[in-house]
Amino acid sequence: MVERLATIYKRWGKYTDPEKWAAIEDAQAYILEHPADVEVRLVCGLLQVRGYIKGGDLHAALALLDDTESAFALHPLAGWIPELQRLRAMVFQMQGRRPEAFELLIKAYTSAEVEASHATLAQISLHLGIIAANSGDYDGASVYLQRSLEHSELDDVDLSQVAQAHLVLAQAQLERGAHEEAQHHAERSYSAYSEIGNADSSNAATLLVSIHLDRKDLKAAREVLTSISSQKVTPFQEISMLNLNAKLCSLEDRFQEAIGYHDSAIKLATKSGNNRLKVNSVQLKVETLLSASEFEEAFELLGTIMPEVSEGYDTLSLHELLGRALEGLGRYRDALEEQKKFSTLQKQLLSERASNALSRLRAAQEVLQAERDAAHFRERSQFYANELSQRTSYLVQQNEYINNVIDHIQSLASQRPDALELLKDIRKRLRQLPAASFDWNEYLRLFDEIHPNALAILKEEYPALTETESRVCSLVLAKLSNIEIGRLLSITERTVENHRHRLRKKLGLQVNTDLAVFLEQTVAEKKSKSAPRQAIK
Repeated sequence: MVERLATIYKRWGKYTDPEKWAAIEDAQAYILEHPADVEVRLVCGLLQVRGYIKGGDLHAALALLDDTESAFALHPLAGWIPELQRLRAMVFQMQGRRPEAFELLIKAYTSAEVEASHATLAQISLHLGIIAANSGDYDGASVYLQRSLEHSELDDVDLSQVAQAHLVLAQAQLERGAHEEAQHHAERSYSAYSEIGNADSSNAATLLVSIHLDRKDLKAAREVLTSISSQKVTPFQEISMLNLNAKLCSLEDRFQEAIGYHDSAIKLATKSGNNRLKVNSVQLKVETLLSASEFEEAFELLGTIMPEVSEGYDTLSLHELLGRALEGLGRYRDALEEQKKFSTLQKQLLSERASNALSRLRAAQEVLQAERDAAHFRERSQFYANELSQRTSYLVQQNEYINNVIDHIQSLASQRPDALELLKDIRKRLRQLPAASFDWNEYLRLFDEIHPNALAILKEEYPALTETESRVCSLVLAKLSNIEIGRLLSITERTVENHRHRLRKKLGLQVNTDLAVFLEQTVAEKKSKSAPRQAIK
C-alpha cells in the first residue's frame, strides 16, 4: 500500500483527481485494518494535504498538516520531512506569506540535501524560483529554477513540473534581458506542455510569441500565434493573445488593426472584472497610438485610467507614457515633470526591492546558520550579491532612457530655432537627473550588506586608492560592465577603462588576471585570516 501511495505522490500530475481520491479512500480503509502501519497513515495524510491545496481549501490543508506533523514527531520517516515543510510553504505562499514560505523552503532544501532526494530538491527549487520571480528577484529566480532543472535530470520527475520550471525560467530570463536564453526555455516549456496535453501550453506559447516580437522575428511570432489560435484558452490567455496580435500588427505598421485587437482585449478584461488586465491593455494600446504618432488620442486615453492606477509599476509605466505623449505634443516642460516623477518612483521601487531582497537574505542566513550548512550559506550569500548588480543595472537603464531623451531634444533643437533656449534648459535639467537619482550613500549601505567591509579591506590593503577608484572597485564587484559603470558615473567608457588600467597598476595585476576575481579573492582571503578558528562539528 505504501509503495502505491508513494508512486501516486511522486507522479502526482499523471493521475486524475478521482484516481487520487480513490487511492486515499483505499488507504483510509487499509489504516482501519492496520492501525500500526504508521508510514501508510503519514503518506496518506500528505496526499490529502495536496488534494486540499489543489482545491484551494487552505484551512483544511493547514489543519491536516498540523496533525501530520505531530505524527511525524512521534514517528519520523526519512525522506518525508522535507516534503512536509514544502507543503506548508506552498500554503504560506498561496496565502501571500512569502517570507515565511521562503524560510520554510530553505529548511526543506537543507533537509532534502541530506537525504539526497533529487525529485524533492527539484520541487523545492522550483517553488523557491517562483517566489523569487513573484518578488521581482529575477536573478535569484534564474539560479533556483536552473537548479530545479539540474535536479530533474538526475531523477524521473513529472514532465509538467519540468515544463513549469522552463516557463518561469523563461519569464525570469526575459525580465533580465537575456532574450536567447528566454526563447530557449520558452520553447522547451511549450514542447513539454504540448507533449502532455496540458492547458498551460498556451501560457508558454504566448510567452514565446512575446519573445519573438521583442526580437523582431515577426514570422516566428505569427507561426506560434496561428498554432494556438484554435486552442481553448482562459480569458487571461485570450487577452494576452489579443494584445500580442496587436503588437505584431503594430510592428508591421498596421496600426488600425492593432488598435482593434487592443479594444477587444480591453473589452474582455472589463467584462471579466480584472482591473489590472484592463489597465495593462489600455497602456499597451497607448504604446501603439504613440508608435502611430497619435499623441492627442494617447494622452486622452491615459487620462481615463489615471484614477485606476495607484501604485507600483503600473504607475511607473503611466509616467513614462505620459512623458512620451506630452513630448509628442510639444509640451516639453510637462514632459520633463513626468520624467522626474518616473525617475523618483523608479528609485523608490528599486529601493523597496533591494530592501525585500535583504530581508530574504537575512532569513536565509538565520535558517542556514541554525542548520550549520556553511556551503549552502555561501551559495545563498553569493546569490544575493546579484541583487546589488540588478539594482544598479536598473539605474543604468533609467539613465540610458534619459540620455535617449536628451539626444532627441538635441535633434529638436536643430529643427526649432524659436525654441532653442527652452530646449537647452530642458536638456541641462535632464543631464542633472542621472547623478541626482543615484544615491551613493544608499548604494554603499546596500553594497556593505552584500560585501561586508570589502571597501575597507581594499583601502587597508591598498591605501593609495582614490575615492573614485574605490567606487569603481565596488561597481566591478557588483558585476557591472564598463558601459554601465560609465553611465552611472556620468563618464565615458574610455574613462572607465583608464580608471581600470590605473587600478590594475596600483594592485600589481598581470595582464591575464581578471580584476573582479582578484578583488573578490583579496577580500575573501583577508576575511579568512581575520576570522576566529572554530571547532569542526
